[in-house]
Amino acid sequence: MTSTSAPAASTIPGITAIATDALETAASVDTGRSSHHIDRAPAPLPASLRGGLLLMGIFTLGWMMNAAAAPHALLSAFGGLGLLAGAALLLGAAFVAVRERRIASALATSPPAAPTPGPAGGPTTTDRRPSIGRTFALAGALEVAGIVAVVVAFGRTRPEFVMPAVALVVALHFFVFYRADGARLHLVMTAIGVVVALAGLALAAAGTDPALVRGIVGLGMGGVTLGYGAVFALALARLARR
Repeated sequence: MTSTSAPAASTIPGITAIATDALETAASVDTGRSSHHIDRAPAPLPASLRGGLLLMGIFTLGWMMNAAAAPHALLSAFGGLGLLAGAALLLGAAFVAVRERRIASALATSPPAAPTPGPAGGPTTTDRRPSIGRTFALAGALEVAGIVAVVVAFGRTRPEFVMPAVALVVALHFFVFYRADGARLHLVMTAIGVVVALAGLALAAAGTDPALVRGIVGLGMGGVTLGYGAVFALALARLARR
């Protein structure tokens, strides 16, 4: 990954599954009614949240590198702060990994926990996951196809359009997940990402310095991934305190 390109997006579909887990598990912790928590050693944290925190740290660093390298002092400064935030997400992921290793050792001989029930009157998490997973997979395939189309269309003729166009593809794929599970987090991230991408395309079309365009898009999309990372970090912190 270089400072002149958008981060790889092929794993971004997993973000939405992770975000759904974040919202569901955080709500579960707040109620304090999950029966398998009671009188037990700390349970392992969800792998989806742990992996999501790591991914968002990586993606935040990738996007923010573009902002930090921008030929504008203020933008570059914000990019530097974004790099620190991305590094903080990675440090958090490392801390969680150490915690999980210790807990796994302590629970090696414990009986498996019962599945966490879904909302009252609704399907369980395992009931919902297969259909949502298929939606994520389809949207992910469409996202990859869109990114390939962007590179083919603009890679040689208008390379300054590549990064903002990729950002638009990534942003729009969040809306597919909003339609699938209704989590407002995806709708917010879609709106932010689309605004950032369209601004980048407009600036590129106006002949703005490509490095500056990359910096603006990188800062905006880095903010999106940082926002997701913050959601995952907060959910993990709540679960760790149960």
